[in-house]
This record gives sequence, structure tokens and C-alpha cells, in this order.
Amino acid sequence: MALVVGRLEIFLAPMQYANFELRIVFGTGRGQNRSILSNTATVFNVTNNWDTMPDATSVYALYRDVGKIFLIGGNDAGMLQYSQETDQWTTGKQLDDGQCNQLASTKSGQEPIALTSITRTATSMVTAGTVSTAGTGYNVDDLLTVDAKGGIVRVLTVDSTNGAVLTVSLETCGTGYTTGAKATVASPVTGTGCQITLGASDIDFTELALAPIAHNYKIGDTVTISGANGATAAEFNGTYTILGIPAPTTNLSFSYCSVGDPGAATATIPNSPSTTQLVDCTKNWAVNEHVGKLVQLSSNVVLSVGQVRRIVSNTATTLVWTLAATAPVNGTTKYVIEDIKPFGTDRTPMGVIGGGTEGFATSGSTTTLVDTNKNWELNYWSRTAQRYVRIVEGTGVGTEIAITSNTATTLTFAAQAFTVDTTTRYVIMDTFGTATAGSTTVLTDTTKNWGVNQFTNKRVRFLSGTSQGNEYIITANTANTLTYALGTAPDVSTAYAILEATPKANGIHLDCIHNSSNTALNNKYMYAWTGTATSELSRYDINTEHWERISYFPQTETMTTGASYCYDGVDRIYFVQGITTTAKVMYYDLVKNIVVPSSQFPYGMGAAVSGNRMEIIETDDGLKYLYLMRNTGTEMWRTLLYW
Repeated sequence: MALVVGRLEIFLAPMQYANFELRIVFGTGRGQNRSILSNTATVFNVTNNWDTMPDATSVYALYRDVGKIFLIGGNDAGMLQYSQETDQWTTGKQLDDGQCNQLASTKSGQEPIALTSITRTATSMVTAGTVSTAGTGYNVDDLLTVDAKGGIVRVLTVDSTNGAVLTVSLETCGTGYTTGAKATVASPVTGTGCQITLGASDIDFTELALAPIAHNYKIGDTVTISGANGATAAEFNGTYTILGIPAPTTNLSFSYCSVGDPGAATATIPNSPSTTQLVDCTKNWAVNEHVGKLVQLSSNVVLSVGQVRRIVSNTATTLVWTLAATAPVNGTTKYVIEDIKPFGTDRTPMGVIGGGTEGFATSGSTTTLVDTNKNWELNYWSRTAQRYVRIVEGTGVGTEIAITSNTATTLTFAAQAFTVDTTTRYVIMDTFGTATAGSTTVLTDTTKNWGVNQFTNKRVRFLSGTSQGNEYIITANTANTLTYALGTAPDVSTAYAILEATPKANGIHLDCIHNSSNTALNNKYMYAWTGTATSELSRYDINTEHWERISYFPQTETMTTGASYCYDGVDRIYFVQGITTTAKVMYYDLVKNIVVPSSQFPYGMGAAVSGNRMEIIETDDGLKYLYLMRNTGTEMWRTLLYW
């Protein structure tokens, strides 16, 4: 996990900027952006490693993460997040991403391109040689094949009087060359007589890299090759200059020179993707840092259906899971690593009143984790069944440990191979985890100790493996089982979470607050009406990833199909109910927590229509107009917001 140390005179509240974006705006690493996973008083933990590690010259800025889009609805309690960078939807925080790469080539500023093979080519042209006989009748951009061995040079300049070749550049390296003067053949056939002389420094061994998809490289580009293994890996891997593009019309290959004989005929590929393994040679993960997280696999086709699996182990370049999935394909399968705890995961009462289920350790040992900010009930987390604590960052990352006892501030567990310290961030797996058994109507998790029927009418969402993506209404629960209507039976590959939000279907909207006079609301909360003929209003805390239900006054307006909403960019969310009996416009005051009448349509609404039909437009001189369109009609009005 990469770290950025803030200036010591700046004191940040823990998790104050979780899920914000950190941008390096000056100095080393300038231009890099990362999502913030968490922060302490002086340290930012970002979701994936820096390409260039920031240092004392680096200047950073913090922003709301505008590269993410949230989606609610569909009569689900779950919420999805879309990342513009990864082009993927997920149910939880995106932590890393990439594509399946057995071998790869990376150009600075671009995503890696997978390679299918790298083959040694003997005594190729590594320079264009010297024009020893100029010939006549040539044109600029003629291609000259040298000595019929595949090497090609391009004519750069000619004598304007007779078309004699003056200078050339290398296009393709070819193979099997020796020193001396070599005849050439022009394409298209124009001039004749040009000879290229090759010296000892003009020929060497080269590597021909083949790619499954077209690249955009040019001769002279610098690329980094990775993924080769074995005794000759150093002769294939490294940073090189591209010498030739053998087939520029398809761009499926390129040549480079590692200087000297690489020894092996082809690069050794150490790992292959399978139905239970993904390979990405461009990564350098810590061993097992991703254990317990989810990996979502998708192909490069439009409307690809992703497969989600829970990671059981990882090396520096591989991810492993249990339930077989469609085998990733080198160069085309994309993946996203995401948190197993989805947005809006529910909490048991102790998970709320005891100070929460997650945080940073303030101290610890090989058998204890201490968080002095907590006030848990004695042995609440070990009563009857031992709950599990998951280490999500810092020392011990990826470990899930059974809690044997707890005090108000201390979790005790069996001896571990690491010592908990202040970098250790944890979460108690209170309402999420992996099924230990299941049927078409019951999910069982023997590591839980829930209150009987405390989750009745809540939703459970299956996140990975068997029954992935299904969300069911919980009709009853015991200490370690959830009962629901008939569905697909989960098994030990099924990760799940109980969700806290009320399902949202009709007449809903989601607004991110960013310029309120109450600065504590800005870039932290998203407000959403539940709709479906209710007056319920809640807000989502971007930092904590939890929903909070709001009790406002008066709760007399019910939202349903046809409702429209519009945030004014400051302190008000305007809305119309969407029902045909009235056409009054109201607004919710974010600071005062009240609903206030605002204006009135000239006449009643037509039949309800789904979709937002309200917007605020601000003029150049600062006047704000609220535009409204009538349901089932073409009429549109506007009113000046002057009060």
C-alpha cells in the first residue's frame, strides 16, 4: 500500500478524506491521481501503488472523487459505483485494476499491452547501416529491403537532381545478417543501385515481441518489458527502445535489442491463467495482501457479464480463487479488485453504539488489537461464536482472525506471525463474510452470533461465487442463518453482506452536496429520497460508507413515480412529488432540515412519467432559474429563484 506523508503542521481527523482523490500537482510524480483508502493525522493510504513514488518535492491537492458515479434503484438496497478510469461497475470500493498479462510491454503514460511471446532473433539489423552506394531514381519514403533477409530501411532524403539515396532509417530488423555491403530492393519499385553496408555494430541479437491486440508504438519509443522468468529473464525484461515494427499495417509485433545473445530462444512465461487463477506480470503485490477481497473478471466485449470471486491467495503477480470461472484471456480479460464490504453494509447495535466495527489500532501485539476509541460490550465479539476481525491495511493486511475475547477497547485472538501496530486498520466482520453452507432458502455463516430476527425485512446481497449478484429480502434470521424466499443456493464460494438501506425503486434521486453554507456537509454526503410512495429521506456518508436516515419536518410529502429533484448547488434540494392531484414545488433545506413550499405549477401534472424533469440554470449575471417540465405533456415553465 503506497503512502504519502503530509506536512506535519497539518492535522487530519482519521478517515476525514477516505474516498476522496489525491492528486500530485507539482514535483516528483506530478500528474498522478489516486483514490484515498484512508488517512491518519499525517498519512494518506491510497488504493494502489504509485507509478512514481512522491517525495519531499511533491505537492498534493485533495478533491472530491469526481471520477466515480453512484447508482441506486432497481428496487435494490445495494448501491453500485462506476469508475471512469477502470470502466467498471462494482458493489464495493475499487482497490486495484488491470488486465490479464502473461508478458507485457508498458510505455510511459499508457496502460500495459499484453504480449503472447518474445522470441530471440539472431544477428538482426539494429541500426540502418551506412549508405555506401547511393543509386539513382529513389523517392523519399521508399522502403528498401536489405539483402532479402527481412530487414527494411526507409528513405529519408534523396538528391533532388538524380534521386540518389542520402539518408535512411531502420523500419524492420530482419534476421541472419553478416557484415559487408548489401544490395537492396525498393518498394514500390523506383530507383536502383542503392547498397547498405553493415558493420559489426549494426547487427546484433534482437527480440521479436508478439501482441494479441494492436499496439500504437512507433520506432524510437521507449517501453518496459516484464513477465519473463528463468535464468535468461534479464535479457528479455527491462527498458528498451523499439527498433522495428515488422508489420506496421497490423501493429501486432515490434523488435528491440537487449545487447548480446539472450541465451534462450524464447522468453519463459512462469504463470498461465486458468479457471482459478489470473496473471498480471505488471504488478508487484505483497504476498497475500489481497486475500479475502473480491476480484471481478470481465471480457472486452460490450455488455460483458462480470464474474466475481473471493481471493484466497496471491503472489506478486497472480490472484487465486476456488470456484472455477471462465479462464482469463491474456490481453483481453479485465479485472477489478474490490472490497468485500459493499457500500452501505449494515451494522449490529454494538457495531454502532460501541464506536463502530472498524478503525486504526492504537497499539497491539501478536495476540491483541487495541483501539482506545472504542467502547465495546465485554466479550460481545466472541460470545457463542467467535466473530472474525479482518486486517484491511498496514501490518497484517489480508489476515482474518477469530476473536477469542474482547474488552471495551481490546480484541484478543490466537498468536499471529505479525505484531499489530498503528498502521493496522481493521474491520470486524459483523454483517458480511462468506457462507459456510446454504440452501435455496437459507444462508449459513457459523462465524456469526446475530440477534434472532434482528435483520427481518433487510436485504442480503450475494457478492461473489455461486448466486453472485442476487439480492433477497430476509424473512427471518437466527444467530447464524438468514432465511429468504426461494433463490439460488449459496455455497462456500459465496461472499455476502447484509445491507442497511431501504430498497429504492420509483421516484428517487441522489444528490452530492458540495457548496453548502454548512461546510461539514460538503463533499461528504449524498442525499436520497427513498420514493415508492414514502416520505423517507436518507443520506450516504462517503467517508464511512454508511447510510443515515434523516428525521426532517414536516414529513408529509410522499415521493413516487414522476417525482423530480434538483439540487441548487448550495443549501436546497427542490422537488415535485410527481402525483397528478397537485403540482406544487417544494424544497428541502439542508441546513435547517425542513421542507418548505416554494412555488406552484400553473396547472396539475399529467400522468406520472419516470425520469427527472427539473433543472436549475444560472445566468452569466448570477440569476438562478428553476426549469420544470410537466409530466405527460410538452409544457415547460421556469421560475426565478430570488428568495
